[in-house]
Formats: sequence, C-alpha cells, structure tokens
Amino acid sequence: MTVRASRARAVARVIGFAAMLAARVAAADVVAAEPLTKVDALRPDSTVAGDVQVVLQVVVDARGEVESAVETSRAPAGAPDAFATAAVFAVKSATFSPSTRDGHAIRARIEYVVVFPAPPFAVTTPAALPRGERAPVALDAQDEDYVAVRGAGWSSPRGLGDVRVDRELLEASPRQMTSELLSAAPGFFVDHEDGEGLGNDVYLRGFDLEHGAGIEMRLGAVPLNAPLHVSGQGYVDASFIIPEVVRSVRVIEGPFDPRQGDAAIVGSAYFDMGVDERGYRVKSTYGSFGQARVVGVVAPRDMDEETFAAFALRRTGGFGVSRASQSASAIGQYGVDITPRDHLRVTATAYGARASLPGVVRQDDVDAGRVALDGTYPNYAAGQGVATTRLLLGLDVDHTAPGGVRFELAPWASSTTYRTRRNFTGNLESSQLVPSIAGRGDLFESTNAETAAGFTSRVHTKPVHLGEQVQMVFEPGVAVRAGHSKEARTLLDPTTLATWDRRTDLVLDTLDAGAYFDIDVRFAERLRLSGGVRSDFL
Repeated sequence: MTVRASRARAVARVIGFAAMLAARVAAADVVAAEPLTKVDALRPDSTVAGDVQVVLQVVVDARGEVESAVETSRAPAGAPDAFATAAVFAVKSATFSPSTRDGHAIRARIEYVVVFPAPPFAVTTPAALPRGERAPVALDAQDEDYVAVRGAGWSSPRGLGDVRVDRELLEASPRQMTSELLSAAPGFFVDHEDGEGLGNDVYLRGFDLEHGAGIEMRLGAVPLNAPLHVSGQGYVDASFIIPEVVRSVRVIEGPFDPRQGDAAIVGSAYFDMGVDERGYRVKSTYGSFGQARVVGVVAPRDMDEETFAAFALRRTGGFGVSRASQSASAIGQYGVDITPRDHLRVTATAYGARASLPGVVRQDDVDAGRVALDGTYPNYAAGQGVATTRLLLGLDVDHTAPGGVRFELAPWASSTTYRTRRNFTGNLESSQLVPSIAGRGDLFESTNAETAAGFTSRVHTKPVHLGEQVQMVFEPGVAVRAGHSKEARTLLDPTTLATWDRRTDLVLDTLDAGAYFDIDVRFAERLRLSGGVRSDFL
C-alpha cells in the first residue's frame, strides 16, 4: 500500500505540473479577408449576352496582399477565357484586409466571385445564350458542407448515409482515442475492451466488426486497412491519430460510393486533419484506473490550419488485473501552395504502444467466484500482451486546371509491426509438428510485420450541361497498394515462453489495385443521381 500510495502521489505531482503548463485556448474567432478597395473588373468584348460569374480561389497573406488568384469555375461554363483573365487581374489589383483568427492577421485562402454584369439593353433570356451554354446548378446545403473541407472541385456527398462530423460536434463529446470519434456518427458504436495496440471493435448498422475489419478507414488519401493480416482480412487500428488534430470525419454508412475501397464491406470512415485553434497548447488529464494523458499541439498563427505538429502520451493501469497499457504518438502536417494552381500537403506520423492482456476466463469460473470478473488465471496469463508500431509518410498534390478541372495524386508509404500473446482457455491444443506433445496450454503468439507503399489518383471534370437544368460531372480514379509482410502464429509454453508448436509461418507479397468511374448527375436543385462502376484486384 505504501509503494502504491507513493507512486500515486508522484503521478499526481507530474500531472499537476503538466496542468500548470497547459495553455487555455479560447474558441477561435475567424474573420475572412475582404477587399478594402473596389474590385473593378472590366468586361471584355464577348458574344455572351448575359451576366458572367467567375469564381476565384484567392490567397491573401497576413499583410493583406494577394499572393495568387486561380479560377475554379465560371458561369456560363463556356464563357471565353478573357473573363477569367480579367477577373484575376482585377482581384490582384485590389487591396484586401487580411483574414484574422482571434484578432491576429493570418495568411488564408478565400473564395471570391467576380461578376460581369450584362451589357445595357442585352437580352438575357435563356434563348439568347450561346448554344450549349447553361447556368450551373446550385449547390445544396450538404454540398456546401463538403466544400468547406475539400474545395468546390471535390464536393460529392452521397445522400443521407453520407455524414460529415465536424469539429464542433467532435468537441461536444471529447474522446481520447480516434476510433471512438466514430461514435458521434449515426449508426456507429465503438468500444475498446482491450488495451492499447489493438484495433477497436466497431458496430455499424447492426454489423459486429472485430478490430474494425469491414470498415474502410483513411487518413486523408492514405488507406489504413491491411488487406491481409494475421488478425483478419481488413484489420485496422486508427489509434495513432491524435483526436485533437482531427478536423472532421466523413462517414459513409454502406458500400454506395465507387470511390470506396474493397475494405468497405459495410461502410467507410475518412479522417481529415487540421487545427482551427491556432497557437501553442499543452494539456493533461488524470482519471480513473490511473489513466494519465498529456497532449501538445503546435499550430503557428500565421500558417494554414493544415499545418501543425502534435504529440500525445497516454498511460493507464487498466480496469482490472493485467490490463495496463501505454502509448506515444507524434503527427506532423504541412500544407503549402507550390504554385497558384498547385497545393502540396505532407503528412508524417510515428506511433508505438504496448499493453498487458488478461486472457480469457470461463463464465462458470466467474459465476462460481473462482475468478473475478476483472481477474485472470495466474498460471496461464504470464507474458500475455500486445505491442505495435506504425510509421507513415504521405504526400498529396492537388492541381487546379483552367476551367475548374481538378487533379489529385497522393503517394504514401508505411511500416507497421504487431505482436500479441494471449490465451483462449478451454481449448485443448496438441502439436501439429510433434503430435505426441499436448496439454501445454493455449497461449498463442501472433506477429505481423509489413512494409507497404501505394498511391491514389483521380480527376474531377468540369460540369457538362445537358439542357437547361441538367448537370453532369465525371470522376475517374485509381488506387494501388503493394505490401511485403511476414506473418506467424505459434503456441508458447506459458512458463518459459518457448515455442512448442507453429501454426502459421508466411512471407507474403500483396498487390491491391482498384479503378473506378464515378458519375454525378443533378437535375436542377430537386433531384440528384450518383453512382458508377468499380473493379478491384487483390
């Protein structure tokens, strides 16, 4: 008791000291840049009789100067390029007040629309428009929600089963593990009955998905599921992502989008990272079962919300015997405009975790009082636990072509290790190598080590108009993942941890390739039809 009390006091002092260092950050008050002088765009000579609108993506620095202005769309879509040139020139000639966050001037991207009014006495009825020219179909509320994260060129939600959980909702019910953020989405329930290092069990629309297998997960454009894993096909553990830097989570409840990978058996979850509250923060928590956590976030105020660095340290004694765990995670991300039309995002992560596991106990032993509900068998629990590591590096290049066509290329590479030792009491095991050997328990050691690399790429076309109120957008794309892994599953003697039987010993080279073609058709503002085709090869 004395040793435990002194350790508790020591932990309390450390947590108290960390709490003194914690920076209290108020909710960010963001004000977008606005022009201080009139944006006077001269209408070029043109055969277009009606109004012309040019939508620009403008980068305004902390001094209010325009760094770049790039056209993202125009209406009518077939208006001459001279309108885009005139709009860009007018915006670059104007003076802006810089965007501010909590009263501090920052560099930011804004969307600005330049309108060229119709010439006096021009006929602006639809019949007067050039043949093939139609006004764009307006975005609905769900489209606008996605534009806020990915930009107008990538907005394409898929009905009521496509939900984006934003930062405001995530903060309403804080979570310490990233997979548990999914519980904020309708139809999801996530638990974590084991310690760190194991993927969460996810329940979606009545499906029980052990270790998340069956839910496609991505960090940005990087796939997180392992196609083949010693713990099951599609295994995924997203615990390395720090919840405080998750800007939003897009959830697709069902396999209804051709852009979803082959791991999306019952749905997908895509994590988008960014830090809205700029500045420097350190915070700590301490709670039940000796759980302590320290998180630090560095987000310079004069940089884009995509740019940050963060770390998280977590330790807990667990909710019973042999359930202690600890983990450390670090994430860095940097976003930069290479050219006015090209944006680069670089993401790097490092993660390590380990935990003790109690093994399985029999229900009749618990009912009879021979073993506590949160207990373990002393003779067969020795050496049980889990250890895992993950390294990841991802790049994402987003190019905007004249006319609004978007192109994305996202290469990535990762390295993961995984090892568990756990028993399944009640099974009588005998050696498959030496059949005369049996009865040495059922302590299994499972290992999985993989290095993988791949890329995703897609093109989002500009709208194609059919008639007055019909608009079509096409998006072809490909995804390739190549991996090299070693998998093993052996039986260990619980007293010596020596191998007495080998069940699996594999070296695998895997290739997972997919291609899709997506079509998005909008009929005015009332009806939308989306779908496509996809082919996957494993």
